[in-house]
Amino acid sequence: MTAIPPPGSREDSFLGLLASSGVVERRKAIAVVVAAALVGPTLGCAPTAALAAKPAPPIVEAVADPQGGYWQVAANGGVFAYDGAKFYGSLPDAKIKSGTIVGMSATQDGNGYWLLSSTGKVYPFGQAPKLGDGGPGAAAIVSDGAGYRIVYPHGKSVAFLPPVPFSTPPASLMPKSIFNSNVQSWAVDPSSSALVANMVAQYQGAYGQVGVNTNRPVYEVPAGQAMVPVAVQSGCKDFTADTGKKAPIPPYAKPGDSTDNILTIYQPSTETAWEFWEAADTDGSWSACWGGKLDMATSKGVFPYPFGETASGISNLATEITEADVASGSINHAIAFQVLGYECDWSGTSAHGGLSPADRTDCGQDISGAPAEGQWFRFAPGTQMPGGLTPFAQMVFKAILSYGMVAVDMGGDVAIEADMNGYVDGTTTVEGPWEEEGNPVSTDPINNATGTTPPYELVANLPWSDLQAVDPPGH
Repeated sequence: MTAIPPPGSREDSFLGLLASSGVVERRKAIAVVVAAALVGPTLGCAPTAALAAKPAPPIVEAVADPQGGYWQVAANGGVFAYDGAKFYGSLPDAKIKSGTIVGMSATQDGNGYWLLSSTGKVYPFGQAPKLGDGGPGAAAIVSDGAGYRIVYPHGKSVAFLPPVPFSTPPASLMPKSIFNSNVQSWAVDPSSSALVANMVAQYQGAYGQVGVNTNRPVYEVPAGQAMVPVAVQSGCKDFTADTGKKAPIPPYAKPGDSTDNILTIYQPSTETAWEFWEAADTDGSWSACWGGKLDMATSKGVFPYPFGETASGISNLATEITEADVASGSINHAIAFQVLGYECDWSGTSAHGGLSPADRTDCGQDISGAPAEGQWFRFAPGTQMPGGLTPFAQMVFKAILSYGMVAVDMGGDVAIEADMNGYVDGTTTVEGPWEEEGNPVSTDPINNATGTTPPYELVANLPWSDLQAVDPPGH
């Protein structure tokens, strides 16, 4: 056996052993030997020669610092830095009690590390980002690019990776989507006056204004995101045939907080999107009642009948306002909205009741002069933008003027559809995808673009009476 130098030694053989034996992340055997040499070191410092009054918690792992030196972690979460490695904190130092610590992993740059508890909880220190927790029975944590992978007995592992910064809004990744079309030259529907009057009467009779539903979370995931099983719930419809039974759902993802429990995932590296209705995470096992997978490079923005998350088959990702849209400063696609359920027309122009481009509907009655799911509106060309609007409302106005808004669903109010944003409520931070992906709430694009204006007032001052119903060419 190679001799292990005493703690604090600068002898090259120890670090050489770490590098040559491939144990940068998993050094259980070495740690046992090191533990025998280490007795009661000072927390966060090189150990003293004095013996502790009682046996120290056993060392469970030794981890090389990419900047030089190494750390050891004890079962109680104590961290010990050697040979120039920087101490970033420990559980006892932070007065945190946890289950038994079973592993440690360093960040790529050595400016932080993660400690893993047997319960699956991960504790970040230094500049190590919070990427999510695993489940009970976690056995080890190993580096995986800019994140880590939690390993379980029998070889199962789950990757936790940092989010991909918003670079391209999802609609821009759907070049063939009809919802990216400029609608300024489209023909006005012969029934436009009646349809607009009905729309105005709908929102005035419901809550007095058009609202914003910020309960449709969208997650952008990197190329290496692990695929996780997604089952079809009992008594529900299936997913599109090419969906399979897995999707790259990140461990921090949460469905929307409405009764629809919407979940949307997109992966720019594969130009693929997944949309689920009634999505549920039960102790790490995902399921959904309806949904499917879209090829973003070829899709026209509508799921094949009878699939998809929305009741109209229109893609949520192609039409809702995302954090990426707002971060870019403009919404370059048609905006999804919902009409009142009791004022939603069953269209006779489609075999399944939806008005093209919708290929289905959940509207159950024929109401003359009421909009059907699939109905498109725009602000009349030349309509002037009102003053005093928030940056968010300005983006919405410009988008409806250029790209329009399309009815994708029905509900209890008239509202446009948007990503779930985070915000601070008193002393409580309510997290959306932006925050769950590791970004501070202070940088949330939608939150910053809306300020303190409540969702039900965000677009209340837009000139809704100046809408026109329009018909897509060839539909």
